[in-house]
Amino acid sequence: MQVMKGREEQIQGKMDEVQRQQEESLERREQLLHELDIVSRLTRHEQHETEARKAAQKQQLEAQVS
Repeated sequence: MQVMKGREEQIQGKMDEVQRQQEESLERREQLLHELDIVSRLTRHEQHETEARKAAQKQQLEAQVS
């Protein structure tokens, strides 16, 4: 009986550890997805700013040529 109880405790300990690792993995995944979303938004914002600058430069050059 004592051996079975010890084995049950060992198995339960392993199950608890696996569950903890899964929870940490899920939290890390959610964090990475959040960071990816932020980077994606910043990239889009920078692209829009670059396009706006190019358009303004083009207008300035056209105004100088006219």
